[in-house]
Amino acid sequence: MAVATALIGIGAAGCGGGGSDTDSEPASPEDVALAYWNAYADGDGAGMCDKMSADFFGSAGSDSCAQTAAVLAERDDMDSPEVTDSQVDGETAKVTVTGSQGVTYVTDMVQEDGEWRVDNAQQK
Repeated sequence: MAVATALIGIGAAGCGGGGSDTDSEPASPEDVALAYWNAYADGDGAGMCDKMSADFFGSAGSDSCAQTAAVLAERDDMDSPEVTDSQVDGETAKVTVTGSQGVTYVTDMVQEDGEWRVDNAQQK
C-alpha cells in the first residue's frame, strides 16, 4: 500500500498540471478523477500529471512523469476504474474510485482556474 502511495507521489513530482485546449464545459471532478485513474491504469505518467494540481506535482526532475509511467506499467491494481462515490464541497471534492480488482483510492480534488485537478490520492 505504501508503494502505491509513493508511486502516485512520484507521478506528481515535476509534471505540471496542463490545461484544456477546448472551450467546452469544464470537466466534473468525477471525470477528471476517472481520467487520472485511467492514465494510471494505462501506465501513462504524463496523462496523470496533466490532471494534477500545482501543489500536488511538486518540483522534482523533468523525467519523473516518464519514470512513473514505466513503474506504473508494471502494476495492475487499477484496471477498469469506476467512480464509486463523490462528495463536492465548493471548490474541493473527494472522489472515490475503485478498480476491477477491488482496489479503492480516495482522490482529493481542487479547482484551479476553474478546472478540477487531482490534489492528492490515497489508497483506502
